[in-house]
Amino acid sequence: MRIAVVGAGAMGSMFGALLHRAGHDVTLVDVDDAQVDAINRHGLLLRSPDEEMTVALRATAHPSKDLDAVDAAIVLCKGWANENAARSIEHALRPASPVVTIQNGLGTDVTLAAVLGPDRIVSGTTTAGAHRPAPGIVDVSPITSAGGSITQLGRPRSDVAISETTNELARSLDSAGLPCSILTDANIVIWTKLAMAATAGPLTAAMGATVEEMVSSPSAMALFRSLFDEIVELAGTLGIALDSREVWDHALATYRAVGPHTTSMADDFASHRRSEIDSFCVEISRLGRAHGVATPTHDVIGQLLVAREEQGGLR
Repeated sequence: MRIAVVGAGAMGSMFGALLHRAGHDVTLVDVDDAQVDAINRHGLLLRSPDEEMTVALRATAHPSKDLDAVDAAIVLCKGWANENAARSIEHALRPASPVVTIQNGLGTDVTLAAVLGPDRIVSGTTTAGAHRPAPGIVDVSPITSAGGSITQLGRPRSDVAISETTNELARSLDSAGLPCSILTDANIVIWTKLAMAATAGPLTAAMGATVEEMVSSPSAMALFRSLFDEIVELAGTLGIALDSREVWDHALATYRAVGPHTTSMADDFASHRRSEIDSFCVEISRLGRAHGVATPTHDVIGQLLVAREEQGGLR
């Protein structure tokens, strides 16, 4: 397949490199000149607990002139960049080309659909993990390198059937060591992941703390529980029945085992980068207002982090 991966951060670079290694024609698209230049000059160095490899693949910061027609696109940039990202690849999409978003948070598919049309936008989630310590270098998480991650995709919100090209992309991900399944409805997995990411991410960013420091603070965990409960209530109002006890127990077990880990959102603030707060607390607050669900904890933490980004000139 010819695939564009939009967003060449840690996750996008890893997905692109593994798909390319599996024999697919991949182009990475990103606005980060340092990352693009490093990949084009030296290839992408993928590091895992068991091996290191350099994958030679294309990257571009100018898709309007460098990206030809593709069979599918995978979007892994920050959600706030989606409108520009969609416009940058629109010319390269064939009529049947799906655009898959496995980004964190909510509303990413809506922004893409506004530019590219709802029938081609496929939403999903992934447990694959990676970290980019420097331009051109990506560290793959142990569970991902062992083939233990799972990527799950659902049909477009316009309720059209999953296309054969989307099924082919799922098989391509499988062949690349990124196990992928197709669901009738991806909302459960998207909101389950949201209950994990939209709690610890914003909270550790607001605290300037690691996950271990968050878990060890009773006050922080009281806020964590409030964030979690607001997500579960909002999901239920939208007809998405999360198993609150199961998801809560999983969240606690996961975060108690993580140790001194810095979440990606906390890392964004520490590194003076714009975060995904718009797809997390801000979107949860918007949906709460629209559907009559109170989300006071998300309201306050979301506004606080937006204010920090404004203060830092990131908006």
